[in-house]
Amino acid sequence: MPAIKVVIVEDDKEIRNLMEFLLSEAPDIEVVRSFSTGDNFLKAFDSFACDVVLMDINMPGKSGLECVAE
Repeated sequence: MPAIKVVIVEDDKEIRNLMEFLLSEAPDIEVVRSFSTGDNFLKAFDSFACDVVLMDINMPGKSGLECVAE
């Protein structure tokens, strides 16, 4: 079974790094990319494939809700 491809969008560096570390420990999960802003995520969205996006809701710039709407 192929790994679940996950993207993380979180402005807090410590939380983002912790999420990446914890998810990378799971044998059936692959962290494809991580982003510190919703704007950067949206700019790069067409350049990767993923199954799941873990999105922070309250971020500077575009919020997680705005990113999901786009």
